[in-house]
Amino acid sequence: MTRHATFALALALAALGASPVLSAKEPALGFYVGAGIGQSNWRSDYASQVDGAYEGTGFTVDVASVTDNSDTAWKAYGGWRFHPYGAIEAGWLDFGRARTHYEIGVPNIGPAVRDGRYRLSGAELSAAGIMPVGDRAAVFAKAGALFSQLDYDESGANQFGEPGSFAHTNRQTLFLWGLGGTFEIVDTLALRLEWQRAEDVGERFALTDSGNGRFDHVDVVSLSLQWRFR
Repeated sequence: MTRHATFALALALAALGASPVLSAKEPALGFYVGAGIGQSNWRSDYASQVDGAYEGTGFTVDVASVTDNSDTAWKAYGGWRFHPYGAIEAGWLDFGRARTHYEIGVPNIGPAVRDGRYRLSGAELSAAGIMPVGDRAAVFAKAGALFSQLDYDESGANQFGEPGSFAHTNRQTLFLWGLGGTFEIVDTLALRLEWQRAEDVGERFALTDSGNGRFDHVDVVSLSLQWRFR
């Protein structure tokens, strides 16, 4: 667990023990649902992973990079605010896609060119610590798990110019944490701004079907509408 993730978890736990000094009214408890859209950002040392995989093989890595590291993302979720300062949530996140490109030089023949595409999605289960700010606003920290699916497909041509492709799916349970805030538009409808991070996505690039590249983290910033049941 990273230092920032530990801080977020500690903040969530601290909120559960907080006294209602920042809110003039007792927060409403109960169930809520929400959905929103946002943007993802993928971070990886992809070039060094490819270099390491081909080291000592006799091939040269001419080019290796993440060519597109952001995409449209969306989420849908439901939660239960069981305490003025605590909730549990379950939901579905789609982080969108990232793209990579690499070229391998084959001595005395020519380059092999490959383009990779990743798509990350999964079910979330999290606990949140909530701190009311006035009558209608609140901030929160959350931590939990993402039961993820990372779909990878690759296409390109080998050193002889022959086309080829393959696909693979990695399923992982990832640490997921985030920070955010809500603002009540009316008593049952709120606007929610949230940032979340999934840690250690995928497996390091290797000369195998499953080693298609690891991302240090994938972030998503989303804006949602949240409905509270009376």
